[in-house]
Amino acid sequence: MISWFKRSDRTHHMFTCSSVQLFPTAVPGTVAEAICPGQTGWVKCLGSFWKAKLYNSSGEITLEPNQTIRAVGREGNTLLVIAES
Repeated sequence: MISWFKRSDRTHHMFTCSSVQLFPTAVPGTVAEAICPGQTGWVKCLGSFWKAKLYNSSGEITLEPNQTIRAVGREGNTLLVIAES
């Protein structure tokens, strides 16, 4: 017999939390795929590849491949990064 279950609203929202968590210390990394304003790209950080987006960027900065970055936090599974000065 096949049973059909309706997913409750409470379960549906369990995985949509997108609160920002800032790291106590910025973590160095390298851009793997360009990160444009308002969009995500990819970085290599701590030996793994992560989806990433710019954190508090002012202006039209784009992070290019092989550029050094600092991961300052995360939003869900997306790292929040800044260009290393």
